Formats: sequence, C-alpha cells, structure tokens
Amino acid sequence: EGGSLNMPGLQALGASLGLLLDLGPAAVSRRILERAEAVRERAASAGWRVFGSDRPEDRSGIVALERDGVAPDEVARRLRRRGVVAACRRGRLRISAHVYNNDADLDLLEACLASER
Repeated sequence: EGGSLNMPGLQALGASLGLLLDLGPAAVSRRILERAEAVRERAASAGWRVFGSDRPEDRSGIVALERDGVAPDEVARRLRRRGVVAACRRGRLRISAHVYNNDADLDLLEACLASER
C-alpha cells in the first residue's frame, strides 16, 4: 500500500543540504575537527583521558573519554540534564562535536566535565 511522501522531512533535508553547500563541505569538515580538538583539550584539562589517534588524519568529530571512578552512563545522563548531549559507548563517555557547536557549548561541557569527580 502506497503512502504519501514526508514533505516536511523533504523540505528539512533540502534546507540542510542547502546550508551544507552554502558553507562548503570542506569548511564544515574543518569546523567539526576544530570543535572536536577543542573538546579533547578541554576534557583533558578537566582531568579526563582522551582516547583516539594522535594523527590528525585519523580523527573525527567523535571524542571518547574516560575517568577513573566515574561511571560514563551516569555522567551522560547528568550531562543531558544540563543540556549537553552525550552518550555512553563501550564503557566510555562519547561526545560528538559538530559544526553548530560554539564556545558557550564548549564552556558548558568543560564545566560539567570538571564537576564530575
């Protein structure tokens, strides 16, 4: 049985693709990697171990973190309550930086991570 197309979804997709093309895929990629590097630096300064390659060509916008004595699933729940989107994957806290994250987002993340003892 046929249905109708998801017109609002298609319009949102078109707007998203338009924004990506306006900014340029290379600029979006650079921005994501810059934001992820800032997440790594701020997390490390807040006492968290950062996992992943040191080679820039191996990096992505996803940052995996760990801290002794801290349950990442509980931290992810507390972060969400404070407005920070995070997840627990494979026993580590996962933060995914994106093009729209700004310095205020990073400040909030750093404060939240620093408060986890």
